Amino acid sequence: MAIATLLAGLVHHRGHGYWLPLTVAVVVRTEYGTVFVRTVNRVAGTVGGALVAMAALLGFGSGWPIAAVAAVSIGFAVLVAPRLYALSVVGVTSSALLSACIAAEDAQFPLVRVTDTLLGCAIALVFGYRLWPGRYALPDKADLAATARQVVVYLRRTVAPTRNPTGYQAVRDETYRTVHQTRATVTTALADPPPFAGLAAAALPAAVALEDATDGITALRETLDAGATTPATEQIEAVAGAITAWGRPDPAPPAPASLIRTLLVDRVDKQDC
Repeated sequence: MAIATLLAGLVHHRGHGYWLPLTVAVVVRTEYGTVFVRTVNRVAGTVGGALVAMAALLGFGSGWPIAAVAAVSIGFAVLVAPRLYALSVVGVTSSALLSACIAAEDAQFPLVRVTDTLLGCAIALVFGYRLWPGRYALPDKADLAATARQVVVYLRRTVAPTRNPTGYQAVRDETYRTVHQTRATVTTALADPPPFAGLAAAALPAAVALEDATDGITALRETLDAGATTPATEQIEAVAGAITAWGRPDPAPPAPASLIRTLLVDRVDKQDC
């Protein structure tokens, strides 16, 4: 923002200096992967909105027709905002440009806005994308280590000698929320540009394994509720260790869901027989 504001002060007078830093503020996000996507959408939408504004200015000049087109444009932006960011930018840009030209026509105004958008997006790409400190890490919502710890908590609560139904349900719900959020975040990151997509591809097997492990623990709980014998402590610790390992980069042990099936559920069924 400081760089954008400084550049705007150098190339514009105060009346036209807000668009460039505004572009940077809108494009740059704490989530690294969204910066590139929002930049592409912002540039495409601004150029499209500027073309709409220029066509309206050439056709109507100024006055009430321009105000009507501006109103329609902002309405269009509201309608399409939930579907595609670029289309909403088209509406917002054309409405903003035309609103400034209602009293007096300024055919150069759209060109100034397009130039500022290109400069702002360039700043966002360099400082909010290429040099972004978090570009080599997944978002916080895809923290595999924290997700693995939550799954281990769920495992221990499932096999605890004293089972509180209310407390168990709260832990179960939180665990499912965590593993689903982790997998969804990782899956979404696969569509981001490198190096983010590579990080997501490497993390996806672990996210799936932790999700499968949660389902396996739920199956174990159902088996225990049916009267089966609680597994041995060594078995539980083996599964907990595998779950924890899948929360680290490049896990080596077998998938925890497989261990749950072979060391826990199957063994419990045999003991019950």
